[in-house]
Amino acid sequence: MGITTSIVQSEDKPICTPQKRKVLHENDRPTKRSRFFLAPTSDKTHEPPRLNIISLLGEEVVIKCLGQLLCDDPMSLRAVTNLTRRFYHEFGDTYLRATGFNLYHDAVGKRTLDLNKTSSYSALLIWRLSPTFATHLGALRRLTIHISSDLTAATYEARMLHRFLLSLPTVCQDPFAIKVELHVGGCERVELSRVFRQLHRLGNHKLLIIFSPPHLALPAPRHLPIFDAEDNPNLLECDVRGALRPYQSSHWLSSICNTSTLDTLRFSGVDLTSANWSTLLSSIHLPVLKELKVDIRVCWKVLIGFLRRHQTLRILSIRQLRRSRAVMLLSDDNQDQDQGLDLPILESIEGQASFVVKFLHHLNPSSPLLLEVGIWPDGLALTANTLGVVLNELPETVRSLSVVFPGGSLGNAYAESVCQKSAYKVVELRISRDRYDDATKTRFESNIAAWLSGFPSVASILATERSPPTFKAAIIAASSLHPDDVLVNTLP
Repeated sequence: MGITTSIVQSEDKPICTPQKRKVLHENDRPTKRSRFFLAPTSDKTHEPPRLNIISLLGEEVVIKCLGQLLCDDPMSLRAVTNLTRRFYHEFGDTYLRATGFNLYHDAVGKRTLDLNKTSSYSALLIWRLSPTFATHLGALRRLTIHISSDLTAATYEARMLHRFLLSLPTVCQDPFAIKVELHVGGCERVELSRVFRQLHRLGNHKLLIIFSPPHLALPAPRHLPIFDAEDNPNLLECDVRGALRPYQSSHWLSSICNTSTLDTLRFSGVDLTSANWSTLLSSIHLPVLKELKVDIRVCWKVLIGFLRRHQTLRILSIRQLRRSRAVMLLSDDNQDQDQGLDLPILESIEGQASFVVKFLHHLNPSSPLLLEVGIWPDGLALTANTLGVVLNELPETVRSLSVVFPGGSLGNAYAESVCQKSAYKVVELRISRDRYDDATKTRFESNIAAWLSGFPSVASILATERSPPTFKAAIIAASSLHPDDVLVNTLP
């Protein structure tokens, strides 16, 4: 039944005898103290017989009993699932549900995995070792990962996630998940840096990373690991939102943003200075880039240089946070005025009014595909004169116009700024305010309704205001549109 251990005993000596002290060496260094020792023996008579309760009662009885006792105990369920394959089939799903491991199917049958509890991360490796894991591989429509704001919990979650990623193949031919969403709620970065280094194993097509705002995250330690990334040949879209520390993430951004297959790159609310943007965009080359979204802190010269290297661009968005007073700094270098910008397949441009004016002025007439223009205030201001200049610069190919008005504006002078030549062919119009003021609501709605009369070809209007019924009635009266062609959303 196996080799056991027993104390060595002779016929005329006590059970335990100390070893004799060894003779000291010449340097008088003492040897180790005497110890009692245990020696192996092959005596089988002293080992009690081992009882197998599963063999005595049978798996059916044991499973039935355990099913009633362990229905809500994740730790016990985890131990039971590791006993036999049959036990895993019986208790595996129960264990996953008990830990909050949400693997469900959507309306079209695609699988979605949502990790929003700390306990659910402990179930990753159990699910990975299951015989049914192969059926899930490559079938996840979305993998959503929530890293806790609590430092201890976040460390455990990132560590378990890192172990799961290491269990996946280094090169994933078929994507494990089409879209990966990583929500980072706190300041933990040590284990998270290891997760970032292994994200390529998921083979995902889309990557969304959301960092918590700086005022919600705890202070980070001084010495942080540098984020790094491996090449993901399947990555098509990268979207980063929230505050980033440049010295920690610049290398990771440069690595992941040079993936040859990446065609969509978006940054929203990232805490990068003009110098950081210059370093980042200067190091990026994406041969098939179609969409770019960056912050208004980007330098004009650096942006134009980047655009000239990426003539495959279709959508360009220079966004600002709502209620932000920041204004994009535009260069007045005369050497840059004479150099045109050739983007032959550009379809959409969005940014602050002053940026849009200068961009359209630099855009070569050989870009006939521009169909959509979005206008934001310069900080918190959008004068009627500035809006009129933008409308004068609109190419005749533009069919969709989006305007975000300042919240405190009355809109009383905008009707005079409409240029019939530029606005004549606009078919779709979207209007909203960056903030809402009840005191100016009535006058704004009536004045904007008058402004809409300057677009004779408009066929549909999408607006956002606090009082949809009255605003919709004013729009219909000013534009003579059918009620079905006017949609006014309520302020959320």
